[in-house]
Amino acid sequence: MVSIRPIKNTLLKRFVRPTILQWRKSSMSEPCINQKGDCWKCDRIYMRFDCKVALITGGTSGIGLAAANELLCKGAHKAVLAGTDPRKGSAAVEKLCNAHGKDKARYVEMNVNCLQQFEEVFKMMVDSFGGVDILFNNAGILNDSKWEIEVDTNLKSVIHGTLLGFQYMGKETSCTRKKGVIVNNLDVVSMGVFPSAPMYTASKYGALGATRCLTADYHFKKTGVRVVGLLCGPTDTPHVKDVSIDKAYDEEWGKDMVEAFNKQTTQNPALVGRAFMHVVKFGTPGSMWTVEDGQLFRTVIPRRETFNIKVTQL
Repeated sequence: MVSIRPIKNTLLKRFVRPTILQWRKSSMSEPCINQKGDCWKCDRIYMRFDCKVALITGGTSGIGLAAANELLCKGAHKAVLAGTDPRKGSAAVEKLCNAHGKDKARYVEMNVNCLQQFEEVFKMMVDSFGGVDILFNNAGILNDSKWEIEVDTNLKSVIHGTLLGFQYMGKETSCTRKKGVIVNNLDVVSMGVFPSAPMYTASKYGALGATRCLTADYHFKKTGVRVVGLLCGPTDTPHVKDVSIDKAYDEEWGKDMVEAFNKQTTQNPALVGRAFMHVVKFGTPGSMWTVEDGQLFRTVIPRRETFNIKVTQL
């Protein structure tokens, strides 16, 4: 039987540092929400949330909906939820508007695998709101039986979204809203292995690699757009609840995959939403973060030279 290996159970735990050990409400005038002396130091507030406009892919449920709720709680002007199910979209918008006020949320039907649709949503937001301040590339699936679509959703859409963000959120754009932040929802599996879901794992490795490249100073200096990565541990979302044998490439792999998921302890999406808020506010350009078991970690990925073991001089 195989199992997912979360960061805390691997040698990689030495590269993550706890930054939030206690969640609590915080006024926007406070320099930091940390309460423990051993937390990672937050040197700078990069963004406050009042009057901001956000685009969240996969925003109608789970982590995306939790992030939208947190943004509106902190005074964001508008949360635009992108998805493919109008029924779920309407329900999510109704829930958010009932909690935060009329027209605070909006649903747009969009397939993240279609670059044209993705760009049309950006153009709509430029026309309607002056641009986008926050992009959360959150959409993702686990379905190795349709791994080509899985790779499109988990990897290509992250690349498409980030590149469109550079185009429509960069400092050279004519939009009113400039130099925003892009958060890419990654997965702790991209720092480990998940043998019974190899294509899913590969898509997340690819998303992590692309994010690390696109977060580099090389791009930040040109665009002024911050890009940060958020690696999520097992979370109580439809993405996890819908795991079944038929979503694996092979039936035997599917049995192992389901068994592995059944043994995982999942965190509440609301905690991931709070982690999202922290990295939007404090995340330095190019930084990586891990949220697992209700804790947020600053993730420092080692250089390959540090884990190579020399065998011989050739």
